[in-house]
Amino acid sequence: MIIEWTDAYKIGIPGVDDDHRKLVDIVNHFFAQAQYGVDTRALGAILDQVAEQLGEHFEREEVLLDRNDYLDRLSHSARHRQVMLQLQRFIEPYKDGSLLHDQTSDKAEFLSHLVLKHIVEDDLPFKSCLRTLV
Repeated sequence: MIIEWTDAYKIGIPGVDDDHRKLVDIVNHFFAQAQYGVDTRALGAILDQVAEQLGEHFEREEVLLDRNDYLDRLSHSARHRQVMLQLQRFIEPYKDGSLLHDQTSDKAEFLSHLVLKHIVEDDLPFKSCLRTLV
């Protein structure tokens, strides 16, 4: 599922918004390549980019929250670790070649859900608070 970026996904912190936008762009690139029939191992390489970008984003976000003594930062960090574990489990069959290409579209919906869920459920609720932490 291609994700259409809208202003509704903005947190109001340029670095965080830039990270989210990059994630959406990489996910959309993954879907475009999957539609072109790219080999699942090549898709795995794109998913590595998603994991790298997401990991860097989580680190920046946690520094921001920690620096400002955000009360729920430990819970938020735990959620980040959970998301990274889910993503790694998702990536494995792509990288080891065990996923058949015709299974890609069904499994790939998980990826857009994971990224959007992080933005909408994990970060947007902190929107008003995060803007005051910059």
